[in-house]
Amino acid sequence: MKKIYTVFLLLSAIWGGVHAQTVIPAADELILPQYAYYGGTNPANRIPFVCRLKLTGLNPSSTYRYFTGMSTNAAASAQTPGNMYRINNGASVQGFGHITGFAVTKAINSTEINFDEMQTGTTPSRHGRFTTDANGNYTGWFACVPVGNATQQTIGSDVYFYVQMNDGGSGTTLNRSFRTTSTIKLLNYSSTAGDANGCTPLLGTSTVADEKMVAIYDNTAGSGRPLYCTFTENNNNPDNGGQLNEGTLWNNPVLYPTVDGVSGSWAAIIPNTLSGGVKAINFINIQDAALVLSTPNTSADGIWNGVSTANPAGDSTKPIVINSIAGSALPVSLLSFRGESAKEGVRLFWETAQEVNNRQFEISRASGNGSFRTIGVVDAVAVPSAINRYQFVDPNPVSGMNYYQLKQLDVDGRSKTYKTIAIRVGDASNKMRVANSGSSDMLVNILVSKNKKGYILYTDMTGNILYNQSVSLREGDNLIRIPVAAAASRIAVVSFLSEAGERMNMKVLR
Repeated sequence: MKKIYTVFLLLSAIWGGVHAQTVIPAADELILPQYAYYGGTNPANRIPFVCRLKLTGLNPSSTYRYFTGMSTNAAASAQTPGNMYRINNGASVQGFGHITGFAVTKAINSTEINFDEMQTGTTPSRHGRFTTDANGNYTGWFACVPVGNATQQTIGSDVYFYVQMNDGGSGTTLNRSFRTTSTIKLLNYSSTAGDANGCTPLLGTSTVADEKMVAIYDNTAGSGRPLYCTFTENNNNPDNGGQLNEGTLWNNPVLYPTVDGVSGSWAAIIPNTLSGGVKAINFINIQDAALVLSTPNTSADGIWNGVSTANPAGDSTKPIVINSIAGSALPVSLLSFRGESAKEGVRLFWETAQEVNNRQFEISRASGNGSFRTIGVVDAVAVPSAINRYQFVDPNPVSGMNYYQLKQLDVDGRSKTYKTIAIRVGDASNKMRVANSGSSDMLVNILVSKNKKGYILYTDMTGNILYNQSVSLREGDNLIRIPVAAAASRIAVVSFLSEAGERMNMKVLR
């Protein structure tokens, strides 16, 4: 009997180790929003939220593979639903910032999210990674995008936030889950003020620059749990291979794409039960969690530069648009600036909010030489509205990459130049080049004329395959990370083999 009991204890330990669950104490829920958009069936309407958590009791100085999710199930033992962003809480990755990628599908046994990639299809899966300190603790930001899962994420439900991971070693299976003590209430867009399950989109502009966390509060002290927490525009640098273009995913015309490419802007939701409005908005550094603004950023009456956030009643196409720096009105709030190649040339589109004393916009273009010249002027609308839409056609773009700048001019002569966008015209041939090469990996940029699926191979000069990976390439530039040490082979060949039988080869010397 003693032997049987011993075996039972052993098996219990093994079973328990397969998937252990740890509840994060409320004191370690450092910044956890009260609300999120429930996800819905339309991906266009979804927006991300973030939280800051402290995880304890892990292996010291160990790197964990992880993904995030949400569920009403307080004891979830399987992967929880929700798309994810990976947030690098340490030093900014050169050219890519702190928010380094997005994945729709997740798996512990997949490739790491890296370098501004947007994985929006069903494959390939991705995961994030973090490294604990010498005491086995990790404190950082985590992001999730609710997806409206029919059984675990529904309108009005209260969900737990999950961080699920491997064993902190070489394990490639789900081994452990952390979940919050507190829950997050999921809301749906509603045009009814006071709707207990309703929310309204809130778009904010600011001068705090890219990749700052935004915590929104219903009290001027900025204390307790925020209503919502998100981030300002990502650091998406196409010149360094950045591909984190949310416009490919969040294509609702007034939600996240109005933020993409506009430094300091952000998108959130607030509950329709918010009778007092938003009273504090904190901007927070990712790496050290310090406040960005030295003076309090508050509004006692919930009015931000003339726009009230009290008793909201908007749907997904009627957001509240505010300048989120209290008492510092911006002459023009640029919501979006984008372009596309067309038969008549390059079409440029931009949207603004809160126009004050705006006179006109100047459009400038540069090609590969980097020298901008003005190619056109568009006058401001005569009577500004909540959202103002403009467009311009460049009939003479150059073949290859065209860079466009938008400059806004006030009636008093002041001006502001916004972020540059890049539009490729023609130049449809397929190309490969090395974007960056380090001691442990290589970044390869692959330009394709249309979407392609296939495989990346890294082969030494004797024909040995040192690395292979299935990839889905989008039309235009794609950045692929090849995790092969330079010492493995100084001279090698990088190849792309498409499912249609096409092949590109490039010899590399490291």
